[in-house]
Amino acid sequence: MSMLATDIGFVDALGLGERDFANTRVLVLCGESGSGKSSAIRFLMRKHRHYRDDTRVQVIEELRSWRDLGIFMRALMRRDRLLVASHLPVWLHRVLGVMTRTCVIALDCHPQKISRWLAAQDVGFSDAAVAEFCRHFGANYTDARLILQHAEATSFDQALGRFLRQCRLDRNDMPSGLPVLVMPVAEAEAHYLALNAAGIKQIP
Repeated sequence: MSMLATDIGFVDALGLGERDFANTRVLVLCGESGSGKSSAIRFLMRKHRHYRDDTRVQVIEELRSWRDLGIFMRALMRRDRLLVASHLPVWLHRVLGVMTRTCVIALDCHPQKISRWLAAQDVGFSDAAVAEFCRHFGANYTDARLILQHAEATSFDQALGRFLRQCRLDRNDMPSGLPVLVMPVAEAEAHYLALNAAGIKQIP
């Protein structure tokens, strides 16, 4: 699979730029924080031929709990096309997908993302170590960065081994009640630029 580098610092490790979304009304990107949902949405709305010039596209950033489904359903009732970042289960979005043309992509399930990121950091790794990392943590950039920062090591294999022996990573439940943003693409781009300016970097 080719990897498309863009001028927004995103490398398309999953080949999203080559996929046909012409008949997709709802595209849901599912994953934990740090899996690259927002960066993938920004890439799609700026670069993908089926999204960049479509004024009907609305971005939902982001669904964190079941209580947020009301916002999603209201957006679904309009005629907009949706790009959705979600922490909710993949199976739930697939069930909801019977209502309209939906594509659900689980970003936590692709080890090639982590391999590409480690190579970009000039960190040595083996495919076996990346597979073991993804088995424990999913394909999550934030967790990979934490492991490298925790252990002074010459390779990701060594850092992962030390982390698994010495540490435990606890995940808190995603907080509910936080605002869910539903934005046209122009407003969404301004939102992401403001996050970058504030030092809240999106994951490549």
